[in-house]
Formats: sequence, C-alpha cells, structure tokens
Amino acid sequence: QIYPSFKIAAINSAALGQTCAYEDLIVDFYPLPDTAEYCDMGRVYRNYQLSRGGLQPLRERVKTNPKLKYTAESVFFRMKMGWKNNAENIEDQIRGVNEPPLYVQFTFAQTRQTLQKLYDLGVKDVEACFVGWGAGGFEGDYPDLHPIPEKFGGEEEMKASIQFAKSLGYQTSCHIDQTDFYTIADRFDIADITQNAAGNYVKGGMYWNGRAWKPCFRRVFEKYFPEDCEYMKSLGIDGMMHIDVTSCIRPYDCFHPDHPCSRQDTADYMNRIGDLCRQHFGGFTSEGPCDHVARTLDYALYTFAWPSYVGKSEPIIDTIVPFWQSVYHGIILSNPFYSTIDYSYERSSSNSTYGALTNKKIRRLKFFEFGGRPTFYFAINPTVNLAPVLEAYKEYQPVKYLQYEYIEEHRQIGAGVYLTGYSDGSEIVVNYGETPFEYGGKTVAPLDFRLYNPRNVSIAGGGKVQAGK
Repeated sequence: QIYPSFKIAAINSAALGQTCAYEDLIVDFYPLPDTAEYCDMGRVYRNYQLSRGGLQPLRERVKTNPKLKYTAESVFFRMKMGWKNNAENIEDQIRGVNEPPLYVQFTFAQTRQTLQKLYDLGVKDVEACFVGWGAGGFEGDYPDLHPIPEKFGGEEEMKASIQFAKSLGYQTSCHIDQTDFYTIADRFDIADITQNAAGNYVKGGMYWNGRAWKPCFRRVFEKYFPEDCEYMKSLGIDGMMHIDVTSCIRPYDCFHPDHPCSRQDTADYMNRIGDLCRQHFGGFTSEGPCDHVARTLDYALYTFAWPSYVGKSEPIIDTIVPFWQSVYHGIILSNPFYSTIDYSYERSSSNSTYGALTNKKIRRLKFFEFGGRPTFYFAINPTVNLAPVLEAYKEYQPVKYLQYEYIEEHRQIGAGVYLTGYSDGSEIVVNYGETPFEYGGKTVAPLDFRLYNPRNVSIAGGGKVQAGK
C-alpha cells in the first residue's frame, strides 16, 4: 500500500521563524472506476491542473507565441563552451589568483562552424543553446555572468555567434544556473544566501567553480535576474531561457530574517522567474519535470533519469510508464530520459545516467514511445559527425504535430509491443521484440515503430510514408 505521510515536525515556517505548518494540509479524493489505468489517473490530474488556471495547452500558447512554436517543432542543440578543471577542489576561488584552468570544448568561432555544418546537412529547424558560456564556464561564477572568457572568444565573439545562428534562421537560447552562488563572483553577497532554521547560511556541493552557496530565490528574483535578463538580451538571445536545476529539485525554505521564504514562497518566486523568462525570451525551459513550476515550464531536458536513478533496485517499481506525459504532454515539451539525450548517437556503456541505456535502437524506441522532442548535448563537440542529428530531425518531421496533442492511452498490445494513443486519434506503436507485429492492417518491424494517424496515412519508422488502413 502507498499512502501520504505528513511530517509536521519537519515543516518549517520561515515567516514565523519556527517549526510548524504554514498552510492548511488538504487532500482531495477523486474516485476512479476499478477499470482505470494510469493514463486515466493522468487525465484527471491534467484536468485538475488546467481547471485551476495558469496552465494552458501548448496549441493555445503557440497562437500568440511564435518563439514557442519554433521550440516545439525544432531540434534542441546544446553546445557547451567549457568548464574549470577543479581537480584540487579549491573552495573559495579568486579570479586571476587561484582559479583552476579553464578547459575549452567550443570556441565561439567553432560554434559558427558547427552550426553551418548542421545547416548544410539540411537541419533547418534548430534551437541553438549556448551552455557554459559565461564567467567561469559551465554553471558559471554565478551570480556573475560576465566577463565572458577570452578563451572562448569573449563577448563580441558570442554576439557574433548568436547573430550567425539567427542568419541561418535558427532560434537562440542560453543556459544559466541560479541554484548555486560562488564567492568568486563580484556580485556575491552573503546576505542573499539562504539561512536554515538555526540561522546558519546554507552551503551546497563542491563543483567546478568552488563551494556552492544556496541563494534565496526571493533575492534571485528581486535583485539578480532582472539585471541578468537585460544583459542576455544585449547579447542577442532571442529564444527560450534555459535555467538549470530549478525544475529538478524540491523548493527549499529560507529563514533569513530579511527575506524569509517558505517552500511555497520559493516555488512562487521560481515561477515569477519563469514569468520573466516568458516575458523577455518567449519561454522558460529547465532540467526536470518537477510539478512546482508546471505553470511556467515550457520544456524539460528530461523527465526521468531511468535506468540509473530508478530501475536497478527499486522494489515497488515494475516498469517505467509515461504517466508524467499522460498529464503534461501537449502542455509541456520534454525529452523523456536522461539517456535519450543524443538518442541517435552510438555510445559505450558507462555507470552514468546518460550511458546506462547503451542500445541505440532501444533508446530510439523509448524516445518515440514517450513523445519526446529531439535533444542533443553530450555528444556534441566541434569534430563530431552531425549526421545522427539529421537522422533524428528527419524522423521528427512526420510526428512533431503530436506535440500539440494529449497522451490519452498507453498500453502493452503484444510481447514487447506498446501503443501510445493521442487525443486526435493518432497512435504510435513501438516493437521492442525480435519478430514483426501486425496492427491496424500494417506491420511494425522488429525494433522499430510506426505512426498511425487519423488522416488515413500510416508512417513507418524513419519517416517513410505508406498508405494506411
């Protein structure tokens, strides 16, 4: 049995400076028939979310937001400039004094060459995301975004790359992280860091840029992000703002007497930051699927980390199903798994979440079974063969219209064969088996998928259009 457990003594009321519940605990019950499946549960919650106000279907939002429409129908292509090699675990770094060396993966000149190659291949719809571009490289010396390292080419070269991407017709995006502050930053102010109930400032982990400190999101919203928006707009960014981590963590509380926040307050400030992203850049994208920012989130880099975070030794889990997608597909864009990033690239086995699902054919089927948006990141470097991106781009064309539909059904219809049904009547059937499977008068080949759509057309994996039943 699974049941809710409310740990009252662990609830902190930052506003009152004591341990107690800060709002009512409310449980709503929605009875379902015994025949209900997980997609029926997802539909109930989807309707609940939509009825509360704030969330809107993707098809409605794109009517007044062409940037979001471009995002929905494009490949997300992330280029990481570089990061610090903090092998000595230097906690308090001083710029120009004890900073670890900066490793460069992309210069801005190389980003232009890569985007040109992508365009010449025929990949015409791309959201080009600059990652690790600011002061300190990946994740950055936040709250500082500049100076942009000269090793990457500096600020003018970044502006040139952004304009070059636009000249190809691509939309541009950039990646920042607001959950970690570092003492190396000129803008670092200990007074803006979260305090715990004991009055101590809260530290985070050790990363490339030193020991992280956890900022209060009220201060991020009030003091830092408005200035960040103006700076990133000055660089020429014209597409979605990608803020790492925000949608992948539980909102935390802050007991600082000057800016107390309950967990609910923190969630509210995260959403107000999402509102600013939509206002200035057309949308807000982030790392994961957490529900507290559903109102403002437009795309999740991954919704599950399977098979590493779960799936190895989880006694209450039999399998992973698209339950999140049954709620949010058609509302929030997503890539389904950490391991389906770069799904069309070959990769070797590793213990990482990214490398756990090594079989390229299985990754491909998982991507289409769960209704993903093509996402490229870790495989991308200045010398990589970009043909797998074109492969995924071509496969996306006949199915991208499904991003505007809800997932209403998901069920197993054969040995290793699964059907995903959409609100417009479209169906995708994926065959993980070793033998062909007959469905709807057509054959789904082994380790392949087929789209059945209501326009009397059946599309086999690889984008080949055939007459349907």
